[in-house]
Amino acid sequence: MKNKKIFFNYRVNTLIILTLTALLFQGCLDDDESDLDRQVRLDDEAITEYLESNNIEAERDPYGYYFVKTKENRAGEEVEDGDVLSIYYTMTLLNGNEVDSASATRGGAVKIGFDQSRITMAPSGLYVGLSTMREGEIYKFFIPSYRAYGSYSYKQLIPANAIFIIDVELVNIGSREEQEEIEIGMIEAYLEEQEVVDADNFSSGLFYKQLSAGDGAKPGRGDNLRVHYKGTYLDGTVFDQTESNSPFEFTLGSTSVIEGFEEGIELMQEGEKALLIMPSNLAYGESFQVVPAQIREDLIDKELIRESVEPFSPLIFEVELVDVN
Repeated sequence: MKNKKIFFNYRVNTLIILTLTALLFQGCLDDDESDLDRQVRLDDEAITEYLESNNIEAERDPYGYYFVKTKENRAGEEVEDGDVLSIYYTMTLLNGNEVDSASATRGGAVKIGFDQSRITMAPSGLYVGLSTMREGEIYKFFIPSYRAYGSYSYKQLIPANAIFIIDVELVNIGSREEQEEIEIGMIEAYLEEQEVVDADNFSSGLFYKQLSAGDGAKPGRGDNLRVHYKGTYLDGTVFDQTESNSPFEFTLGSTSVIEGFEEGIELMQEGEKALLIMPSNLAYGESFQVVPAQIREDLIDKELIRESVEPFSPLIFEVELVDVN
């Protein structure tokens, strides 16, 4: 079973960038240049050499990345706090090897919740770069390793101290309210496709479907509960579940679980089984976006990030309320 800590409702400021300064660049090479200073210098030299050899004129941002405005749109909407950004991108190494891409025909747009109080995606250099773009613009970013994944490596895909070239199109800037409407539509389409009938829809956005009745007590705030559950995405992929002999325990009303789970449990009786289907604003919200997506589980295993559930994901919980105390 996956690490249970992902089930709790918390917002963390865990950033890949912190691991670079705190873990990946410990110690000094000499009295004058630290490991981090040396990597900054080496990355900058590698990028400038690449730009010169390819006759590319790029600007350097104070954050350390370089960029080229491939397509400008001065009339486009600017990025603001609370926006939901949708992007297409192609991610390569300096040697031209493709790492990942997202397009209308390849996985669709990747979504990032923009929050000025914290970085909500990795590489952090790409996140900062996105904040300077307007809707409809296309930029080419050159992200140094110390603003990406540092000395982290992943199989043959990402070498240590990798510098990335990322071509990004900011396809859309939306609001949280618009995102919630999109997710409600996704849930309603799921219910229709799966022929789930008689699901109650609450004003919060929660959908509730009783699977089998219980005959025990209804839970109240302050009660200690034991539950079995399986959490999946709408496509059926399991992201977490309890073991058969180890129910999950929590206190109702303690805000120790996500909002939609707690709201749904309050509707149940001891012994009951039910489906709780919820948009991301009742679950893990914007979470933490990772590009490329395939390294998310490895980053979690190495404890470099803590948020397993993908951003803006409607979720399904199949729940059994085992007992109420």
